[in-house]
Amino acid sequence: MNAALGQTLALPDKHPGVPENARWLAGEGAGSWFIISPLSSKYRIAAERWSPSGQLECHGHFTCPEAKSLDLDLEYQVVHLSHCSQLCIEQNRVVFLFRRTEL
Repeated sequence: MNAALGQTLALPDKHPGVPENARWLAGEGAGSWFIISPLSSKYRIAAERWSPSGQLECHGHFTCPEAKSLDLDLEYQVVHLSHCSQLCIEQNRVVFLFRRTEL
């Protein structure tokens, strides 16, 4: 696709180095696979971001005090603007903004 026209990349084949449970987030001219794992409470998660070529780009812990209603066992999507410093997770038309924290 032509990123200059504002089109996002289609879902690529998953590289063997990318974990099976990763979710694709397409971008203009690029995209990444994300893995979200719950931590000790509903508003804390661990996340990894993988490149389409199977390289781990970043990982960390993220918090969102407003995410008490988020249930990672139910359907959700990683949405924009998600990167190594913040993650946006949408569930039931609600977007939760998680920010990277130190443990």
